[in-house]
Amino acid sequence: MPLFVPSYNNFNPNRCNNCFNVNTNKPCTATKVVCKCCRLIKYCSFKHQTIDMNLHKEFCDAVVKIMKATNATHILDCAATILQEDVAGERGGKHELRRKIDCSMYLLEKVLERPLQYHERVLLQHPEVCKVCHAVGPNKLQFCNECHQIGYCSKDHQEQDRPNHSKWCQGYRQNFILNDHEPLLPFLYGILKYSEADRQSLPHDIYQLASRTLYREIRMPTPDGPAMEQQEEIDNLKIASIFSWVGTILYTLSTTNVLDELRDQLNVYLVGASKETSFLNMATCAALFSCIPKLRTIRLFLIGPNTCTNRTISFAYNNGQQVELIHYRHLYHQLPNSCTLDHPQLIVAFNCGFTEIRVPTKNTWLPTIRSLLQFHSVPFAFTSYTHKEAIDDCTTVLSEALELYESNEKLTYVKRAAVNPFRDPRPYRNPDILDEKDELYHDNGYLSIVIGKKYS
Repeated sequence: MPLFVPSYNNFNPNRCNNCFNVNTNKPCTATKVVCKCCRLIKYCSFKHQTIDMNLHKEFCDAVVKIMKATNATHILDCAATILQEDVAGERGGKHELRRKIDCSMYLLEKVLERPLQYHERVLLQHPEVCKVCHAVGPNKLQFCNECHQIGYCSKDHQEQDRPNHSKWCQGYRQNFILNDHEPLLPFLYGILKYSEADRQSLPHDIYQLASRTLYREIRMPTPDGPAMEQQEEIDNLKIASIFSWVGTILYTLSTTNVLDELRDQLNVYLVGASKETSFLNMATCAALFSCIPKLRTIRLFLIGPNTCTNRTISFAYNNGQQVELIHYRHLYHQLPNSCTLDHPQLIVAFNCGFTEIRVPTKNTWLPTIRSLLQFHSVPFAFTSYTHKEAIDDCTTVLSEALELYESNEKLTYVKRAAVNPFRDPRPYRNPDILDEKDELYHDNGYLSIVIGKKYS
């Protein structure tokens, strides 16, 4: 075991993360040692606390400094002193807790003189408090025996929350055992053969799509289904997850009837692209050919300032079918005139975040949306992490269309903030504790599809 752990593997405040770094198959929940200084992080032993000290000390010292300055026993209790008012206000409950969290994060970034790292934010965004009354007490809470993530100060409060928690428990459990390791998929890169005669209906979900493409069963974990070993469950989640991007493309093509109009070439604009290249490879793109075998060429135009490269990546299959990933490291509405793109049959913005930047003059999405809406009769699909974000994203697109379109133009919603059947199945904890509809979120969780039309 190393004496110093340089980073965490999918950090989780409810387990010993040093144990998890060494063996991701056995998350350690026997966390009896709580840091006596910050009272935020737990370990299985004093030995693992010592191993973690180099990584934790700076943050821990900052927490202690703030607690001493405010005469508080927990970082979440500092808000009342700093704000010099009752943080509960009229609404209390989750709103009070949210205000405490926001205040704590603000204070720590000021003291540290840097943004909080991911694991530091997680410690504050998902503090160990009773799910019902929000009482603080890392050694006083009883955690759910299934997911190990949600705690209660009493049996009564656990029973009170049971109807709600039962809807999320499996997702919390999967989140608890997830790790950052890439799935080992050497079998994906065999010779793939598809013909027009092989065309089948679109799979119903991401697991069916992965199974069909890989010629092996990728089972969906369900509470009522056959039991799976933990490693098999995690492997299936990860394998299915890499098909979310192509699955969403296929579903949109099918839903908008573009699938029936295609000939031998498909052109898709992926705007705001960043990590998409990681999920668009010889294996996952084979799923496009398996469902649309008449295609000979797929051209995916990845456009965005955060694309991983500025060049074209191509790969060909043994039967002559080929895929081109054409990257443009620009905002779409600022593409140079020298960039000549084929006319799209589909436009997609994955995990778009149209409203993340609230100041209109600084939101670069708005001019891009206006440019994209000028493609009449071309479906424009965009995915969002949560339903709340999806509604905001839909509102933004509609608002831009109302400003842009003339009286003979109209924006039609084919899907509006709908659950995406091809969402990434890996669950992540929602940092917005006020969002009761989505305690957990997924990449490409919700799908919206619009089509702008011009009438003569």
